[in-house]
Formats: sequence, C-alpha cells, structure tokens
Amino acid sequence: MTGFAIVSMPQLAAAIPADVDCLIVSASYEERAHSVYEAVFAPRGTPTYVCYNENHETYLRNSVDRLAKGSGAVRVPLDSDDPRKTFEALKGAVESVASHKARHVGIDVTGFTRESLAMLLLLCRTYVSSECKLTTYYHRARTYSVDVGRGWLSQGVRDVRSILGYAGRVKVSGSIHLILIAGFEIERAMAIVDTVGPSRITLGVLSSAGAQRDPTNPHVATLQRFIGRTEAMCMGMRLTKFEFSTSDAAFTRDAIRAIPRQENENTTIACLNSKPAMVGVCTAAIGLPDIQLVYAQPSAYNIANYSEPSHQVLVAPIRWTD
Repeated sequence: MTGFAIVSMPQLAAAIPADVDCLIVSASYEERAHSVYEAVFAPRGTPTYVCYNENHETYLRNSVDRLAKGSGAVRVPLDSDDPRKTFEALKGAVESVASHKARHVGIDVTGFTRESLAMLLLLCRTYVSSECKLTTYYHRARTYSVDVGRGWLSQGVRDVRSILGYAGRVKVSGSIHLILIAGFEIERAMAIVDTVGPSRITLGVLSSAGAQRDPTNPHVATLQRFIGRTEAMCMGMRLTKFEFSTSDAAFTRDAIRAIPRQENENTTIACLNSKPAMVGVCTAAIGLPDIQLVYAQPSAYNIANYSEPSHQVLVAPIRWTD
C-alpha cells in the first residue's frame, strides 16, 4: 500500500492482513474508537496494548474494559495532565513491542489525543525496527456536534505546551513562525496564537488535491467555515497559507516540508485537525528536528455528544520518507 484506503466496516477484516502482530489502541468516550478492535482484532486474538488516560478513568472504565477483554491485552495507563508519565508509559509499551520483534504493528489512532499520538509515533520511530511495518487505522466520524452549527467539541484551554520529544531548536533572538492547521475548535486556536505570540502565521487550508483523493469527506463545508473563522481571528497578522489533507498523511507531511522557513525564525506547529493530519505533522517534524510541536489541552470534552461513527475506516501505512 502506497497511499491510503477508505474501507467500510463490513470489509475491514478482509482488508487488514493477518500478519499484524499487535495492535496499539486508545480508550475513548467515542464509540468509534472501539470498532476496529472489535471487528478485526478481538476475533483474531491479536495482542493489544490498551492506552488510556488514568486521570479520566471514571468515564473511560467501560471503554478500557471493552478493549482489554482479550487474554493478550496489556493496559497502558497514561495521564493527560502529566506528559512525562504519558511519555514513559508509551515508551514502555513500544519497548515491549520492539522486544517481541514485531514485524507488523497496527495503530488505531482514533482515540488518542494528538499529544499522546505524537509521542507514540516518535517512540515507534526510535525503538521499533525500521523493517517493521506500521499501519494506522482511523474510524472517521459521520457527524460531529459542530456539523449542524450547534454543539461543541471542547471547552476552555487548561494549558498550551510543547510536546515532549518535539521541543525543536530555539534561536534565542529569533522570531516565531507558527504553522497552524485549524480544525473545529476556535478557542484552542486562539489560545495557541496568544501563547506562542508569532510574528507570522502560515495557516493550513484544505487541499484541492487532497479533496480529489478523498471525495467522501463529509466535513468539508464545516471545516471551511471554521478555517474562515480562524483566518478572521488572525486578521492584522502576517498571514500566508498552505494546503494540507485531512486524510493523506504523506501529502500533509510533504506540504509542511515545502513551507519556506527563514534562518532567523523559530518554527512552531500546532495541529487542530484530524488524526491522519497529525500523523503527517509528526512525520514531518521527526524529519525536521528544529521544528517544535505544541498542544493545547482543553479543560473539558463533550463526552456525551462528540461524534457519530461513519463505519468507514481510513487505513494507511506510516511513511517516514518516500
């Protein structure tokens, strides 16, 4: 596979080869985070590493139990309030995968936070053999609570912080160039801009090429509206744009690599878009270690009405380079 495939849930088991040695998945309040495991890997008895934010166990307990019911399940307790604890727990899981000499690892990115996903990818790149295949699965949402013009995904911002492992190389006297990939959460975008204090911004907009590759994305109109709101929020700042894809991680990776950067600038990237877009951001940043990644932690998520499953799964290999 050289790109990505969108597979309906009834065809998923046939589309995922039997050689996947283990699955890494994250518990979530979203129903779609359980589908890949329950449709494919639970029936196969595939060893599964179940990540979950221990500080939110009160509402994640049922999700953890659903994902960890197999005899080969390993629970990996993270902490969204303590990035160092999360990093060390993920490191232990990835080292375990590497020690078992896995040849093909599946990662269901649906339920991970973007911060923990970034750490996981960096650790996989560091500890897992380069000969090991890594394949991501992302159960797309049919609707979000914001699609109909009401509702919310997250509220408040508790912290804006550098993601561990992606600190970049700071030029003390340099200005800050913020590459912002907007999503549906304006409050988080505002907090990032206010905290980073960029001298200029490069805003991600939907790629026409990406849309051609992914004609079934149901959120294009909603996302365009939110990108427009983000652009209005940045009015008066030095603003340029670049095109990214919500589904094609390699396209997003290459688009970020192609953004002009100046010698006297510090480059910071914040992604508020889909998990596949975040995979593209991370694979770009891992190849460009001077870039810093930042994450805005919300105060609360809409755990009751965040999204509805589409029963379509985006399957894609992780491509560090072409």
